Amino acid sequence: MNESSAPLESLRQLVRSYWKLICILGVCGVLAAGAFLLQRPPVYRATAEIVTGTYSLPSEVGTEPAVDKAGPLGLELPAETQARIIASPSVADIAAESLGLGTLEAAELPHQVSADPTTDNTFSVRVEGPSPEEAAERANAVADAYLQYRQETGKRELEALASRANELANDNLAAARALDAPIDAELRDGNSGYASVMLTRRQELERTAATAGASAAAFSSAAGSFDGGGSVLRPASSRTVTEALPVLNVLAFGLAAGLLTGLGAAALRRQFGNVRVGP
Repeated sequence: MNESSAPLESLRQLVRSYWKLICILGVCGVLAAGAFLLQRPPVYRATAEIVTGTYSLPSEVGTEPAVDKAGPLGLELPAETQARIIASPSVADIAAESLGLGTLEAAELPHQVSADPTTDNTFSVRVEGPSPEEAAERANAVADAYLQYRQETGKRELEALASRANELANDNLAAARALDAPIDAELRDGNSGYASVMLTRRQELERTAATAGASAAAFSSAAGSFDGGGSVLRPASSRTVTEALPVLNVLAFGLAAGLLTGLGAAALRRQFGNVRVGP
């Protein structure tokens, strides 16, 4: 017998000698797993799929600096980051409010949500619930909540762009009007050349103010119609839910744990059974 087959032969001898003990503990493992399933209420998992980035923006937004590589609105973050946001308490709170969950259920919801990117801009959203219908309802609510989160984030950024453009328009318009008196004074003094220079500057300020005002109007209009740039590709359905903890998997785990325990007990029994006390 070579060295590599020695442990295997030893295991075979152990099973032949103590197979009853090993089987008994294996059955005990299955019974313990069954008792666990009976005490634990069933949990179901539903999956919804969403897509993001399907929006158009005014051309003026293209002149704004991008937020890293997340686009000018800062929404197109790396897929892994978006998946973490989907499973975050911020999105879960929006979903819990739409579902009308109580305080306790709302606090548990973030722990029942998980998300993974399937492409750069599509995501699988999995949510657990006490019944197939509730699991599907919660998965769809979380998917909608993320789109709402994107909508609110995008609206805030567009409104901020509109505010900055309005400030620029007002500042340039005020600067242009401030040149009226100096221009009149130069004309009265006969300095038409200097007055012409100031008049040209005033016209430039007015054009800048008009451009900024148009941008502000475009940003405000875009903020009013921005929908988050996404949709639910495949809503969750109660007909396609799965059990979060499949019965067969739990029973198989209980059997495996029981058999391993039985092997350990058999090894200990053989070891200590060979020990003799006394002369």
